[in-house]
Amino acid sequence: MKKIVLVAIVLLMSFKMIAQPSRNYSDSDDKFAIKLNPLSLFLLTSNISFEYKIKNNLSAQLGVGYTGITVSSLKYEGIRLTPEVRFYTKQRAISGFYIAPYLRYQHYELSENANKLLYESFGGGLSFGFQKISPSGFIVDLFVGPSYNSGNFSVKEGTKTDENLGFGMSGTGIRTGLTIGFAF
Repeated sequence: MKKIVLVAIVLLMSFKMIAQPSRNYSDSDDKFAIKLNPLSLFLLTSNISFEYKIKNNLSAQLGVGYTGITVSSLKYEGIRLTPEVRFYTKQRAISGFYIAPYLRYQHYELSENANKLLYESFGGGLSFGFQKISPSGFIVDLFVGPSYNSGNFSVKEGTKTDENLGFGMSGTGIRTGLTIGFAF
């Protein structure tokens, strides 16, 4: 699955570079951007974001992440969904400085045979960022901001489930990131 996503992104990037070798972004009517976090690939995780321009200073973005590692009979996998609304400080949505409230849902499983350790969380925060689009449509997006997360662990042994272990990973933190991609 990861290879298919990467091939699709490379093809989109190639097509974009051939179709529009140069342009002035201020005259552009790009409404859609697809981006990925290159650093997460080193952690065997894929993070991809889809951003859509709603109006001149407003866009919506959905970030989707997946991780999956198997070593012998031990398997670790998880998903993340991060919807956000971006308010751009200038009237040029998908380029420039922005403020973005977001939500985040995460679900991870560590399993061995019929036994599973589950972690599920819900949270949100506020990101402050800057996104730059080059004349070829290449995007660099850098962001940082406070976050809050509330999560719990549970265990499933065969058919028996202990819904809550009585502890979780909850609290405040900092969300920071770098994504690259293309606008079209």
